[in-house]
Parts: sequence; C-alpha cells; structure tokens
Amino acid sequence: MTFEEADKIIQVYGKFIEYTHSRLSLLFFCHPPKSMLPYSKEYLLEALEILSKHYKNINDKKRVKLFYEVAYILDDYWEDNEAIKKAVENWSNEKLKNTMIESIKKFHYDWAKLQATSELF
Repeated sequence: MTFEEADKIIQVYGKFIEYTHSRLSLLFFCHPPKSMLPYSKEYLLEALEILSKHYKNINDKKRVKLFYEVAYILDDYWEDNEAIKKAVENWSNEKLKNTMIESIKKFHYDWAKLQATSELF
C-alpha cells in the first residue's frame, strides 16, 4: 500500500468515525459488528501504520498520537455474530433498552442542536 492509498483510506475512516461510529456504538452497545467498518480492521491498521511511520519520520508527534488513538477505536468492533448476539441480549433487557432509547434520543437531539448552531450550516 502506498502513502497516498493509506491517506485516502484513513480519510474515509475519519469520516466514518465522525459520522457513523457513535451511532453504531449506541445501537450495538459499544460493540458494532466488524462488517460495519468501511474497510477490514487489518487494512485500516496497515494504513494507520504507514501514515504513523511517515509522520514519525517528520517528527509530527501530534498526528502520530492521533493515529494511535483512532486505532484503538477498532477494538470496539467485534466479530459479527458476537456483536449481534450481545446486542440482541442487551435490547431484550427492558431496563437497559429504555436507558439506551433515551441515550439515542439525547444523542440525536444534541447532534441536531449542534448542526443548527454551526456556522457551516
């Protein structure tokens, strides 16, 4: 994989984290299925490693730290069967389900409020 390919892959992954990861984490109780990732975990780790080496070589410690931090997010993703099995189990618990529904409502309310106050929109 080239630096340019790795950079594009991580740009997609960054957008995924920004727009999708938190919603999936709510729906799957912090452990979404691996198949929901935009690329395989191994492919993303390879791209992160390439970029980390590059930025380490030019002494960009801030970016290297960021790459290591986003790599840890990949640990949240479980094998599909396990993630779905655990989510079904959690959604079957009435008290936990009600708590999560409230969390989802709050998340979306806060997100919409942020979008409405952003200068970008």
